[in-house]
Amino acid sequence: MRTRRLLACVVFVAAAVMCASAPASAKIIKGYQGIELGMDSATVVKLLETNKADIIRLKGQNGVSAMIKNDKLFRHADFLFDESGVLREIVLFMREVVKESRIISRINTQYNINLSRDNTIVRDGVAVSVKGNTVLIRDAQKMVVKAPAKTKEPRGAE
Repeated sequence: MRTRRLLACVVFVAAAVMCASAPASAKIIKGYQGIELGMDSATVVKLLETNKADIIRLKGQNGVSAMIKNDKLFRHADFLFDESGVLREIVLFMREVVKESRIISRINTQYNINLSRDNTIVRDGVAVSVKGNTVLIRDAQKMVVKAPAKTKEPRGAE
């Protein structure tokens, strides 16, 4: 009788641990190569320099562009900051020799999401999408959704 109770307790605890750890595997991409959304620009530049990336300041935008070394999927990345210097968007440019489907498949497997060319995944305040040959990682809390503009009816169309 004691053995059955003990076995039932062990099974219950194991099931509880498995259920509790399932949401942890559903994390979304929050950055790239140690650089995460929400970091300040000085930290991002320092990390890029540590990774020996070639850094270029983006003209007309508050951001930096970096050539990515030792990555088979992406060739360069843009890191865009808001007015206060906080990282709000990462744009990863795919290598031309790698098929888009391979990159999307790897991201889906790694982060347990269903990303495709046609949708944007929003989870934990982060939006991830594929546009052309880029993967966009954005702070979803800062995304502005604009309503369609009202169209004016021509005069005398009543």
